[in-house]
Amino acid sequence: QSPHRLTEQHAPCLLVGIRLLSRLAKGKQANTDLVGYWPLDGTTADVSGNANDGSLVNGPSWTSGRIGSGALDFDGNNYMTAPDGEVTGVGANGADFSVSFWLYLQAGHDGNWRNLMHKGNSDSDRTFALWMNFYTDQIYFRISTSDWWDEGGMSASVIPLNQWEKVTYVKAG
Repeated sequence: QSPHRLTEQHAPCLLVGIRLLSRLAKGKQANTDLVGYWPLDGTTADVSGNANDGSLVNGPSWTSGRIGSGALDFDGNNYMTAPDGEVTGVGANGADFSVSFWLYLQAGHDGNWRNLMHKGNSDSDRTFALWMNFYTDQIYFRISTSDWWDEGGMSASVIPLNQWEKVTYVKAG
């Protein structure tokens, strides 16, 4: 199967410390599992024990980060992918999940959607997706569900420029 992008085009930013957790689908025994943890400290290795090591596409550069020893600098034309598989199928069948990372937004809104994270191969495949809104610097979050392929909302706060911000997206219920 093809890999799923964790960060795509149009998001000039720095990312560090991506954590992805998933819960089993509704009706199953409650269990929280670390699906992937990419500290981005000079390598794209997944240190969760699940071997979901990332791959860099179009050469994002390494730079100093908020925590640890590094971060990835995305210029809007490069991204990181992670392998597709059952363990990375977060949100499948209505399962709860969370994704958390540090974000340093380097450029404000410019009339274009700026993708931060997107699990899927097409724009309408949104197992989960996070974009920067095209007319504000708020995060626009989406997920495909059995009820609708495009459920979600917008963050209450604007993400400030040139400042590290902790971002966490939680899908519960």
